Amino acid sequence: MRGNRQAFTIVEMVVVVVVIAILAAISVMSYGAITRNAHITTLKADLTASSSAIIKSMHEVGAYPATASAADALLHRSDGVRIDYLYDSEEKTFCLDGSFENEEYFITPDRVEAQEGSCSDIDFVEV
Repeated sequence: MRGNRQAFTIVEMVVVVVVIAILAAISVMSYGAITRNAHITTLKADLTASSSAIIKSMHEVGAYPATASAADALLHRSDGVRIDYLYDSEEKTFCLDGSFENEEYFITPDRVEAQEGSCSDIDFVEV
């Protein structure tokens, strides 16, 4: 009677548990990458929107904001995004440094898209 009984062996059970563990590990790793990409996209969008607002203001007023506090109202910041406005009064230009968690990007008026790094990477000096 014992030989006719239908049941899973311990080996089959271990194989099923291993497959489930592998699938769980893959989904956790994918979630981390998707979340990171979403953070980068948010940061770059905030930098681009902020840069556009500052450039638009310059066309209306005739000059870029001279101080960070003057530019603050023009900056678009999503939750968790930090953006710093740096102004070079000699060159009459600006650079926006943005960060979100461990990601850092920057944008200047002559760049169409935010670049990885910071304003100091391009030797931007606030004067």
